[in-house]
Amino acid sequence: MVSGAFGNTNISFGSIPTQLLVAGANGSSISNVTYTNGYVGFVGLPAAPQLIIGTVAQNNQATVTVPVTTRNFTQYIGFQGSINWDTTKVRFAGLNNIHPTLQGLDFQRYNSTSNATGGISFLWLNDTLQPQNITDNSVLFNLVYNVVNGATGNATLSFSNEPTTLLLTTAQGTAASNITTQNGTIALQGGTLPPTFTIASRSHVSDSTVALTVKVNNFSQLLAMQGSIQWDNTKMQLINVTQVHSTISNTLFNGAVNGTIGTLSYLWTDDNLTAQTIANNQTVFILNFRVTPASSGLTFVSFNNNPTSLVVSNASGDVVPNVVYNNGIVTFSAPMCLNGTTTITSDIQGATYQWQRDTGTGFVNITNGSAFTGVNTPTLTLLNVPSTSGGLVYRCLVNGNYSTPYEIVFTNYWIGGTSTAWEVPTNWSCGVIPDRNTEVVLSPRGGNNPVINTNVIVKKILILPGINLTVLPGMLVTILGQP
Repeated sequence: MVSGAFGNTNISFGSIPTQLLVAGANGSSISNVTYTNGYVGFVGLPAAPQLIIGTVAQNNQATVTVPVTTRNFTQYIGFQGSINWDTTKVRFAGLNNIHPTLQGLDFQRYNSTSNATGGISFLWLNDTLQPQNITDNSVLFNLVYNVVNGATGNATLSFSNEPTTLLLTTAQGTAASNITTQNGTIALQGGTLPPTFTIASRSHVSDSTVALTVKVNNFSQLLAMQGSIQWDNTKMQLINVTQVHSTISNTLFNGAVNGTIGTLSYLWTDDNLTAQTIANNQTVFILNFRVTPASSGLTFVSFNNNPTSLVVSNASGDVVPNVVYNNGIVTFSAPMCLNGTTTITSDIQGATYQWQRDTGTGFVNITNGSAFTGVNTPTLTLLNVPSTSGGLVYRCLVNGNYSTPYEIVFTNYWIGGTSTAWEVPTNWSCGVIPDRNTEVVLSPRGGNNPVINTNVIVKKILILPGINLTVLPGMLVTILGQP
């Protein structure tokens, strides 16, 4: 890897200097081989930008409005593309609710030669050439349609590269190569909304484990499903999958780890080939993770086509189009030591930064001094953090948008040593004895078991498998924050 590399680089199949060729058993060339290129993301590469067309029911109305939303729209100066639909079912009536960041958005409507496919091309370029951010799940614009009289079934709304190529232009003037899109559906008379799968999000996680529910909506008359879920295995490791819904109790799960990426593949088919239905907002299974000690920032838990493609089949065995997959985000509390120095980095980027703190009465701006440095930069440094700072929350105001909040959590890990005494500072990862604002994690990595010889007051104690805690007779242990 080249020192200092950032952004991403494509890794592509090519025909120079050696022609791409695959031969069959008879030695003849195979003409329809598919080559899928990849890319490597380096430090500084933001999460893949997502463009999402909404899924709505028409509900017997003559006009229907469909939102187009985004995620990970970070540091872009240009945006263009096309959206197509079936004109035999819906007719374009215009755009509304255009996001203020996209001021000056230009769009043109068109029809195919047969007039069966309609579409719009859209184009936006920031006039100041200053990169812009848009908060996750914000509406970029609404598509408004008139429903064709008598139209039935589903109308699919699709991102397209025709006639205008879909791309986002970065602050460096290059095209983002990793855009992901989600097409939309309008359910007309007799139509059904596609299934929606949602991984729950969790914030301020400081426990040793975290459970994420996977829920469904519009799971109606389905015969099979499969797919993969991925996460950063350096921050969380999968323990198991529990509470699998009775309707899909025969689901096969296969977990694997490849470098820093953890993956869970799942496969369900109805044994009797009978289509099944699950009520809306039901949990289909729960993902249980072990949190890596000292994890900070956030991690995405995302549906993915690798290694198992995301597919849902209906009662006829046909693949259901436009299935909606909502990914989860786990935000960790920022663990730190009493009287220590730590840094917090904003998870969004921009041109201006202002860090803020909430002490219980709302967020207020902070300034550089003996307690902080970097208050107007992406990374805030907290200096000599006192015990009384436990529970305070920090966030960064970036170009009018707020970063994910970080809660101050003092965490002290038992590392043992030559002594088993709780009261010896060198037996603890922070080099100090835990106090009333500290969350204690007892793990077997120290090689011995702690013994409490005095009265102890702590915020929380997490005892991991493989270690025992001994409290001598007459000693009182007070746990202030234990549920």
